Amino acid sequence: MSSSKDSNNLPVSTLSVNEQLFRHLMDQTTVAVFIATFEPPISLDLPESKQVDLVFENGTVTGANKAWASLAGFESPDELLGIKLKDLLHRSIPENVEAVRKVVESGFTLNEVETVEFYESGKRLFFNNYANWVVEKNKVKRLWGSGTDVTAIKTLERELGTAESGYRFLLDKLKNSHVPEADSDLLARLATLTPREREVMMFVLGGMRSKEIAAILNVVEGTVKIHRRRIMMKMKVESLADLVRMCLKAGVEPRKGSD
Repeated sequence: MSSSKDSNNLPVSTLSVNEQLFRHLMDQTTVAVFIATFEPPISLDLPESKQVDLVFENGTVTGANKAWASLAGFESPDELLGIKLKDLLHRSIPENVEAVRKVVESGFTLNEVETVEFYESGKRLFFNNYANWVVEKNKVKRLWGSGTDVTAIKTLERELGTAESGYRFLLDKLKNSHVPEADSDLLARLATLTPREREVMMFVLGGMRSKEIAAILNVVEGTVKIHRRRIMMKMKVESLADLVRMCLKAGVEPRKGSD
């Protein structure tokens, strides 16, 4: 199948809209859209492991819109043209290899994959991708894709997971402590905290400021300050130093939220 290309290297002959409208839509949409071409095309007759190799090696960006360029930290989509997929989709990252392996195993019918990508701007981004694989005569020739940047969500999940694991770590340390009376008292105070107050407390113990915690939890700074006051009241301490000393006495070292 032959296909013409517009000034941005976008094949458009198979579209039901005219080139001018297509180009306008691509420029105006906030969805990141890209095209990768595989040269030479990848034969589905090859062993799956070889197909995985060739997705990384043979793929080249041949089209992109402004939204994707912006996410990647470039001023123009043209700056992305000609970049090898392997330079964006690093094979050294296990998640990327696993994503490509699943696509190959599906016979290039799997449409939704999550990847971790790097750009010259230094950004490390997590993407949820919707992929449309163009297969002709049993060969993979092209990939049309759209991506949603989920980096902020991934960061939030990691930070919240760290806070929760920190809280569980605190409880485990207390349960194994050799000061029974202190354990009982501290556990009773901890039990009065809400899940969100527990998260905030672990970040506070790690030395994070209210503004930093607010950014992670996606709330205003004032909300974090309210949580901090309630934590101090429920834990029956007058200062952060008292809270830290209480935890240290139980054998718990403060932990950074980003660890």
